[in-house]
Amino acid sequence: MKSCLRIPRLFLPEEGFETWCAVPEKEGSEGAAGCLFRGGSADAELLAKLRENMFSALTEGTISRLYRGMVLVKRTYALGVRKGLLAACDLEEYAPQGSKTAMIRATSETDPALVQELAKVRAASPLEIPHSVLCYRDKKAKILRALEEEELEKLYDFSPRAEERLEGFFIPDYISAEVIEDLCRYADPCFGVLDGDHALAAAKLRWEELKKEISEREALNHPARFFLAEFVDLFDPAVSVEREGCLMKKEELLSLWKTGKRLPAHSLRLTAPRFPMEAREISYD
Repeated sequence: MKSCLRIPRLFLPEEGFETWCAVPEKEGSEGAAGCLFRGGSADAELLAKLRENMFSALTEGTISRLYRGMVLVKRTYALGVRKGLLAACDLEEYAPQGSKTAMIRATSETDPALVQELAKVRAASPLEIPHSVLCYRDKKAKILRALEEEELEKLYDFSPRAEERLEGFFIPDYISAEVIEDLCRYADPCFGVLDGDHALAAAKLRWEELKKEISEREALNHPARFFLAEFVDLFDPAVSVEREGCLMKKEELLSLWKTGKRLPAHSLRLTAPRFPMEAREISYD
C-alpha cells in the first residue's frame, strides 16, 4: 500500500496545557487559547478574532515549534488507556462522499452547511488543531509495543478533567518514518474515519478551492494539502464507538469501509474524549 501519510512539524504550548486543551463536548467552544472553532456561525468578527489569536500565539512565543516528528498520545479515562499517533494525511487520498478505493474513507455523511462554515474557518486560519480520529488494524499492537520499547521524550502530562489523564511523547523523525510505513501496512482496507468527518470534509473542500489558485508544483507540498489527525488501532480495547447511543461492533465499521457506505451525519461518536491541543501550520502567511 502506498503511503498517504506525512511526518508533521507540530507546535505545542509553552505552558498552561489545561487552558489550551479544547473541550470537545462544548459545541461552538474556543479551546486552545481561542484557536479552535467547532461549529456555529463563522461570522467575520469571529474569524478575525481566531486569526489574530493564532498569529499572536506564533509571534509572542506562547507556542513553540517541535522538530519534525510524530506524537504518541495516551488518554486515560473510564475504559482504560487509549493510545493514538499524530500524523498528517494527504487530502488527495480522502473521499468524503464514500468510496471503495480511497485510502482514507469517510464513515458518516456530512452536513453541507457545517462543512462550508468550517472551510471558511480553515481558510482564515494559519494553524490547524487536530479534530479527527482515523483508525488502522493492528490486532497484536505491534506498532505501539515497539514504541513502548523506545525512550521517547515526554512532552506533557496533565489531567484535563477529573479522573482523566493526557500524556504526550515525541517520536523523532527517524523512528516516525518506520511508524508511517507500518501504519500504511495496517490500513486494511483503508484508514477509516472514527470521528471528525466534518473537519476532514471541510479541509478537503478548502484544499480543492485553494489548489485552483496555485501551480501544480506548489500543490505537491503545500501545507493545506495535509490534515493533522490522530490514528488509533481499531482493536485497542480502550477504543469504543457508539452509534446513536449504542455500542457499535467493529466488524460493522469494517464492512462500511469495504463497501464505501456511510452512516447518517452525527450518528457516530468515539467514546473517549479527544482533547486536541497540538497545532500545525496550514498556510504560508
